[in-house]
Amino acid sequence: LREKALATPVDGLILEVGAFCGKSTAALASACPGTQRLVITVDTWEIGGREEFDGILHDTGLAEYVEPIQGSSREVLPTLGQQVDMAFVDGDHCYEGARADLLNALELLKPGGVLLMHDMIYTHPGVQKAWLKFGRNLLERKFCVDSLYGGYKTEDLDELPVTFLTHGLGEFMPPGDLVGVAFAWM
Repeated sequence: LREKALATPVDGLILEVGAFCGKSTAALASACPGTQRLVITVDTWEIGGREEFDGILHDTGLAEYVEPIQGSSREVLPTLGQQVDMAFVDGDHCYEGARADLLNALELLKPGGVLLMHDMIYTHPGVQKAWLKFGRNLLERKFCVDSLYGGYKTEDLDELPVTFLTHGLGEFMPPGDLVGVAFAWM
């Protein structure tokens, strides 16, 4: 995550959908010191984690680079009104929620921006289905690292890429589709 965040412009805006305890938030925000980058993170914190989130950001000294927004991503994302350079989607894991998060994040993503989707594993079939129906068709230069899949928003959505990435799901993936897989989770 940090490597992809470091690749955003020095005044880049990074969106995180689903923060929970803040570990991924800290990884994203660690690319911000010395720049004008900002991480906007959206989470309901209905299942907890907000105290840990605040603690991690305080302990790492990264709180000033993060703008947490408490609320439903389905309600918050359409109202952000800002385009982002990077989007990390790790929110609702049911199909409808993952689909909404992916499409709403893609709508906010600048052309050429990177979108990453976490938990592309068999225990989260809703996330897999959302990626397979939308992410793999709407992004180019796709890559994967373990359960993290991603790609770049095409400059012209009228010309959708036709290559597919479904690593680990029984379909062939040409080696050239794996681009930039050597970035660290934390």
